Amino acid sequence: MRSASKHHLPDPGRPYLILRLSISDTCEENWRQLYPQLKKYRKGFDEVWFSTGGVFPKLELHRENALRMARCADDVRKLGWLPSLQVQATIGHSDGQPAEGKTWGGYVGRNGEVCRSLNCPRQPGFLNYLREMSRMYAQWHPASVWIDDDLRLRGHFPAVEPYGCYCPDCLAAFSREQHHVFSRQELVELCEKDAGLLKKWIDFGTRSLCGAAEAVVQGFKEISPETKFGLQHNNDLSRLPVFETLKKASGKRSGSRPACGAYCDHEPYVLIDAATLMSRQIFEQQGYDTLGQICAEIESCPRGMCCKTPQGYRIESLLYLSLGADSLSLYMLGTLESARWYGENLLPPYAREAESYREFIRHTSDTVLSGLGLPAGNAPHQTVRSLGLPLIGIPFASFSPDALCRMVTAAAAEALSDDDLRRVLRGNVWLDGAAVKVIQERGMSGVIGGITVSLPDREVSDLRTDDPMNDGLFARTVLPYTRCRFILNVPEKLPVRVLSRYRGRADQKDSGISALIFERPDGTRAAVCGNDGFNTYFATSSQVTLCVRIADWLTGNRMAVLPLDPVQSVIVPRVTRQGVPRAAVILNTTISTQKKFRLEVRNVSAGKYTFHWCVPSKKPLPLSGEQQGRSVLVTVPAIAPWGIGWLKIARIG
Repeated sequence: MRSASKHHLPDPGRPYLILRLSISDTCEENWRQLYPQLKKYRKGFDEVWFSTGGVFPKLELHRENALRMARCADDVRKLGWLPSLQVQATIGHSDGQPAEGKTWGGYVGRNGEVCRSLNCPRQPGFLNYLREMSRMYAQWHPASVWIDDDLRLRGHFPAVEPYGCYCPDCLAAFSREQHHVFSRQELVELCEKDAGLLKKWIDFGTRSLCGAAEAVVQGFKEISPETKFGLQHNNDLSRLPVFETLKKASGKRSGSRPACGAYCDHEPYVLIDAATLMSRQIFEQQGYDTLGQICAEIESCPRGMCCKTPQGYRIESLLYLSLGADSLSLYMLGTLESARWYGENLLPPYAREAESYREFIRHTSDTVLSGLGLPAGNAPHQTVRSLGLPLIGIPFASFSPDALCRMVTAAAAEALSDDDLRRVLRGNVWLDGAAVKVIQERGMSGVIGGITVSLPDREVSDLRTDDPMNDGLFARTVLPYTRCRFILNVPEKLPVRVLSRYRGRADQKDSGISALIFERPDGTRAAVCGNDGFNTYFATSSQVTLCVRIADWLTGNRMAVLPLDPVQSVIVPRVTRQGVPRAAVILNTTISTQKKFRLEVRNVSAGKYTFHWCVPSKKPLPLSGEQQGRSVLVTVPAIAPWGIGWLKIARIG
């Protein structure tokens, strides 16, 4: 995603921490109660997003809302914040909601569902409504305007299926472009058979979305030309052209607000999954030539006591920033609890911690991710629980193009296109046996040196060899609690290092290779674990240590930071483009305290760099470093259960 041009960095004037409100928060009585709490904890945020509401009232009501928000915007400016706006309804989210202002055609699904409250994005009346509504809110000159993620080609209940609006007007317009008169049924059937036609239909729908986005910009630009624009979105890549439209129509780089749910913190792994999915969205969209800001969403729903805790906000804030966001949007307040409740429970801790997040953003603004990555392309999103390796301290780069190596599971190998799979396999890659089986079935074994797999014909144990990679590890036996075991068949001329072999449990006979590593002539490296090596659920300390060693070997010992003791933590490094570490976010993923551990920080000198352990809710703790060659050994303090912090690495002078 990152661009190498003059715009390879985000907008330096962007707000870092943003508070998102609903339209009910700005009602006079609610605002009178909320504003004192915002004033008291003003250090927590830099910008606030008001909302136009999720329905389509008559324009007179929008005019009243805009006048009320103008007064709220004046209050916000007194706090030193930027007042901005979320256009919360374009096409609309769900049918059946009030739409008194709607006089144009509705959205029609591919199965014929007529959504009377929702909007066909090509209707002239709808586009005029957007322009006129925008002119009203432009009167108070929002710093930025964010179009809601209902600007999409799917998910408009009950028309939840892709790929756009099939109303008579859209069908007629598309028919004119294609010089063929399509009925809805015919178009649906043909698109299922003809990938080329489907691509044209999706492109048609995307242009419809772009037209709606442009209408919003046009309404604001006439009155408030300084306003910036952004799109709220999830991982729907069909909307990428909207960013270009916003930039072209406004003359300014657009904003991106990726999101992925995670509305509560009852299951903390879900927060890691959300961060990983958000990273995918970030790195598959345009770079900073088009974008001026990537503002990750942190949302609680329905924003009550039992939804999300301050610790949940801490975890999300640092994880999202570490994995590619450059700012944060928090939807944490509402009217289900009293303003006083929010002021006693959620606003105070975030206000105390806000400066730590701002400092992380400033300190890492010109850095990239480094470590073990995941393949992008068509690969499905997989939970961190199923991936396993990021949970045991292997430096994690998620979907960053700057990842030093990639792990490929069977699910990814099945879903990637031929070109994408070959591209991944030709780099530094870590495969499990099931992935090799898929690669073999797709006729691509040659890309990984001709390695194939077969199933054992007996019950087997798995024993480590005397390869130096296994030096010092306790116990020779590997215990993957799974029947997912593949024998690795290696061509005779392929030079491999065998890390473990199978042995028959009953007859104790050698039964083939279970794990190996090898280097190609071009210097790229591969590791293959036929014994379900990504499953870390029952991993021992020796297995964790071995996995860390394999990951470092795969990268040619270029990991920027490396735990020297076994840990159960997610570690996300941020490095300069020259590979010098600048920061590392560390999340303890257990319900027990992660005891202090040694972290090797590479390419730095103890006399030229300082090291501070930064926990958002506490004062930064200076750490001493022990020089060891070109690295410094730092002892990371104990981390609380599901605690998170970041190591700040700063050059002196």
